[in-house]
Amino acid sequence: MENRPYKILYVDDQPEMIELVQLALRRLDFEVCGANDGLQALDLMRNTRLDLVLLDLMLPGWDGWQVTEAMQADALLKHLPVILVTA
Repeated sequence: MENRPYKILYVDDQPEMIELVQLALRRLDFEVCGANDGLQALDLMRNTRLDLVLLDLMLPGWDGWQVTEAMQADALLKHLPVILVTA
């Protein structure tokens, strides 16, 4: 069994929110990467081994709902856990 920190993708259009979440979760020994929009998030999901996605609903371009629909249609991503986040 592999011993590695859980890797989380946080998707938000506000860079300062990504930094805040990264700071908080890294203190708990999670590895955190960030994306600023839905298409960038999908690209990271396809090219990075992730354990969880924290996804803001209000994003430029593709919103959180469109990203989750694309994930459900993608065999590689449809089993990736997602928590939708909104203000």
